[in-house]
Amino acid sequence: MPTTMTAACAEPPTTIETRYGDPHPVIARRTLFRSYRFKTKRRHSLAVGKSYVKYLVQKQKRRLFLQNLSSVVDHIGEISLEQRFRQQAEKWQQETQYLSSPAQRMMHPSYQAILGMGREVVPFMLRDLKENRTSWFWALSYLTQDNPISPTDAGKADKMVNAWLNWGNARGLL
Repeated sequence: MPTTMTAACAEPPTTIETRYGDPHPVIARRTLFRSYRFKTKRRHSLAVGKSYVKYLVQKQKRRLFLQNLSSVVDHIGEISLEQRFRQQAEKWQQETQYLSSPAQRMMHPSYQAILGMGREVVPFMLRDLKENRTSWFWALSYLTQDNPISPTDAGKADKMVNAWLNWGNARGLL
């Protein structure tokens, strides 16, 4: 009876000699098959064992990550939206105060985080625009999908600030 083997394993011998040196085909076949089967099962179980250990390690890492993530989410929930806006705005102003390129200032991660907070931060931006004259013009235009600045006033900071403050007052956001 021909046996098929995988390429990774060597072929088992076909006969076993008895105690007296003559081959015994029935015992040989049974014994060789059992020893070969044991070796392949053992090899397979070791491979499964290694992958199972990897699985357990990954599962533990995922569990720890999710625990840390839930604690971060809980902490974020404790901080109000206004406090998060203030933190990001201060960080953005400190880290971009010496940049002259508006594109570089707008691509800063803190500025992008503020944009990610959505329309709810528009009143905070208008208040900051009023108190500190921070240039939130591009962000306000993006979040509100509106631009109250007339083309003749573009580039004139005082008129731009007044246009946005008038827009905010008209909508009850200030």
